Amino acid sequence: MNMTPRMKPVRDASAWTDDDLGLDQSWKFSLPPVQKDNLHQALQQVKMRGLQFAEICQDDLPLPALRDTLQALSHQLRHGTGFAVLSSIPMGKYKINDLEKLYWGLCTYLGTGVTQNDEAGLTHYITDGQLRPQKETRAEQTAAG
Repeated sequence: MNMTPRMKPVRDASAWTDDDLGLDQSWKFSLPPVQKDNLHQALQQVKMRGLQFAEICQDDLPLPALRDTLQALSHQLRHGTGFAVLSSIPMGKYKINDLEKLYWGLCTYLGTGVTQNDEAGLTHYITDGQLRPQKETRAEQTAAG
């Protein structure tokens, strides 16, 4: 007797192919100037308070201009393809530790951050084989910038 449950095929947006992604661009998000300004001003508030990235919550990084974009991005993650690309953040404008704060702050609008490994790391750095960027390095000074 076979005890393996019979599974139904997944037919929603999370079962995408590369052809699907070319046709449906709903997973791509780009910030217009007013949203980039809101993000920058919110980061300045975080820096003035001396918060480290893991201390940041939504109240610390108010993003009213990004509300609709973040809701759409969250919906895409939960009910769409399961991923999203957020572009047009001016990476070269910020130091790595500021980008960590922006990233963490944006993610507080999408869910709850948890550790991802036995080292209790909250963020991971995807690089081109280099070590983790230095804190005072600007993103434009790395191969990723």
